Parts: sequence; C-alpha cells; structure tokens
Amino acid sequence: MKYARWISLMLMAVMMLSMVCGCQKQQAGEEAAADNWVESEKEDIKEPDKDTTPTDKEQNGEQKEQNNTPSKEEQTDDTPTQEKPSEDPPAQETPGEEDKPNQEPSKDDEFSSGEEEPEPIEKESSGTPITFLMQNLRTSGNEKGVKEERYGGDLNLYHRARRFKIMVQTRDPDVILAQEGTPGWLNYFETDDFFSYNYKVIWQYRCPNSAVEMSSPVLYKKAKYDLMDSGYFWLSDTPHLPSISYGAGVGETHYRISSWVKLRDKSTGAVFYAYSTHFDVSDTSHYKSMRQYLDLFDEMNAEDYAFVGGDFNFKYRSDPYLVAVDWEKQVDLQDMAFNMQEDGLAEIGGANGSLHTHYAGEAVQPGVFPDPNPGAGKQLDHIFAKLNPHMAVDYWGFDYTDYDYPPDQVPAGFISDHYGLICKVRIGATPDYSQYQVRH
Repeated sequence: MKYARWISLMLMAVMMLSMVCGCQKQQAGEEAAADNWVESEKEDIKEPDKDTTPTDKEQNGEQKEQNNTPSKEEQTDDTPTQEKPSEDPPAQETPGEEDKPNQEPSKDDEFSSGEEEPEPIEKESSGTPITFLMQNLRTSGNEKGVKEERYGGDLNLYHRARRFKIMVQTRDPDVILAQEGTPGWLNYFETDDFFSYNYKVIWQYRCPNSAVEMSSPVLYKKAKYDLMDSGYFWLSDTPHLPSISYGAGVGETHYRISSWVKLRDKSTGAVFYAYSTHFDVSDTSHYKSMRQYLDLFDEMNAEDYAFVGGDFNFKYRSDPYLVAVDWEKQVDLQDMAFNMQEDGLAEIGGANGSLHTHYAGEAVQPGVFPDPNPGAGKQLDHIFAKLNPHMAVDYWGFDYTDYDYPPDQVPAGFISDHYGLICKVRIGATPDYSQYQVRH
C-alpha cells in the first residue's frame, strides 16, 4: 500500500509536468505564428498594391469561382472593362474658361469682341460746341414779294417766315441746314435785318428752269466762323452738272442738290464740314445719294469732322434707312444721343417725328402731332456725322413749338410741314466717345 501510494503520486507528478510542458510548447507556437502574421502584415503595409489586394470574395473563394468577370478592384490596365452601364447618364464636368467653346458675342459685348464693355464717361464740356438747326422750309412757289402775302392765310410765306425767325432767335443756332429754299425764302434771308446781319447764306438752285426753283441752303453765323470753302453738287451720276437724281423714272424731272460749307471757329480754330441735302424718293436714290457722302468721308483725313443733315425721304430705321446707312463710316446723331443719354451725358428733347400730320389748305387742326413713338411715324429728317472719337452730342430733339410774331400780328402757327430738328454737338472733345457712336 505504501509503495502503491508513492507510485500514484509519481504518476500524477509526471502527468502534471507533461501538461505544463505541453502548454508552454503550444503557447510558444502560437506566439511564433502571431509573429509571422505580424511580419506578413508589415510587408503588406510597406508595399501596398491596390490592384492585387485580396478582397473578401477572393478570401472566401466562392463567388470568384462562380463569376469569371474580375471585380472592379481586380481590374488592371490590361483587363477589359465589362461594367454594366449606369441607368443615369454620367455627370459632365463644367468646362473651365479655357475649355469653353467660342460663343457669339452677346449684346453687351458689341462694343469690341472679347473685351469688357467700356466704362461710362463722366459728364464734361471739353471741345468746341456747335448748334445745328435743320428745317425743311416748305416750298412757297416762286413768289418773291412776301409782303404782298401778308393778309393771306396762316400758312403763307409772310407768316411762316416770321415764325421761323422767332424760332432761330429762340434756339440761336450756329448753322442752319435748310431744304426747299425757294426764291421767297432766299429773298427773306438776304433782306431781313436779323438774318442779313447775323447769317451768311450759301445756296444754288437745283434746276433753274423748273416750275418751282428750290435749293438746299446752308446758313452760318458770320461773327463766329470763317468760311474756308463752300460749294454744291448734284445727287446724281454727274454731280458737277445739273442733272436728274438717281433712279428717276421716264419723264422724271427731280433734280436734287446739296450745298456745303467748310467752317473754322474763330475762337478755337476748330474746323468742320456741314452739308444740307434733300434726297429723292426712290430706294436707288437713297442708297446712291448716301454713297456720295460716304465717298467724301473717305477722301477726308481721319481727324476731320463732317455733318450731313436734311430731308432724306426715308423713315428712321426703315428698310431703306438700314440699307443706306453704313455704321462703319457714319453715325446717326439721334442714335448717339440715345446712347449717351443712357449714361446721363445727353438730353433728348422731342423725338416723335418730323412731319405735321395735317398741313393742307389754310386751316391746321390744333394739337395734332405725329406718331408718339420715338423715331417712328413720319420722321424723314436726320443728321448723320462722319465717325470721329472726339465728337459728343449734348442735345437732340425736334421743336414742336407754334411760334407767333406779335410785332406784325403774325398768329401762332406752324412754320412748315416739317418740325425743326435741333442738335448740339461738341467737336475736339477730350474723351474718346467712340463707344457711343455705335448702333444699339
């Protein structure tokens, strides 16, 4: 019994020792395996490869055997893509400024291609001012003794000439561009004390042998200007000979003439040309007559100033107007005034047209005016100018006043079947006004 107990205790000790050794060996193995795994993870972290990183699918080894299409993570540059197209179209990237396609310039960019709109000019008063008055005088026939008509109707020359004098005295124009200057009108300008003292008249009849002798005279202030040159020409294929205007039909006898002056301001030395004109009624005449002035502009120096005013017999912005006007060589001072008005640089007076609605017989309906829309209706009178960046418009508008002449008991009434057009400009202005000399 004694030996059996000892043998049992020894066996138990051996078993305990075996168990302890086995546990230590297992722990050492587990630690070695853990060390190997750590080293493996370190290698993976040190050398990452996005295209070969095993995915959950590869670790399980299940779906890869069922589907031979490589996953998105497995694709390389050499692996063909077989992705299912998305139901929604891919979003497109917004192109940068350098990637944008060439676009047509907007209305705001019409001043210059690819450049920002010029800054408005501050209001200023540099340069030499000129006030133009343009007036179709309305033919009076060939009468010269206007005083004998004193007691005729309200529209006779006696009354209308004195109303016109009041307009001139009120508006004080430097240059008058007139049309339909018949012998009665020219006689009045040369014999009336006010006109003969203040204004010099340049004129030539367009056709001396016609039933009614008419001219397109220019009047300028003698005290303010030196006359450097003057002349006249016909609006025809033979401008230096009395001749029928362009586009005249068979038997047509319409001769059209233009008078002109070259003036120098006595106080500032500024020089400019002024033309008075009266176009015929045909589209051919409109286009070819305008070309004569554009050709004259081409012969001038770039810095010269030239103005053409008159009864053009085409309406403002009508089809014949748009065909005749060349905005690369000239500007309608009406357009320029509207453009400058937007920046507070010009004032617009009346702009409702240039013809009376009623002008017939002796009775004129009071309070009757043309189309109230600016530039619409019956406006046939315009002032165009040769492009020059140092020219500005301060005022543009028609004069609708019914003038009277109390000293001779002339009742208030119309001067003509056209209203007077007033335009105040400055030449030799310091700023560059070319941004306003475009059609908007």
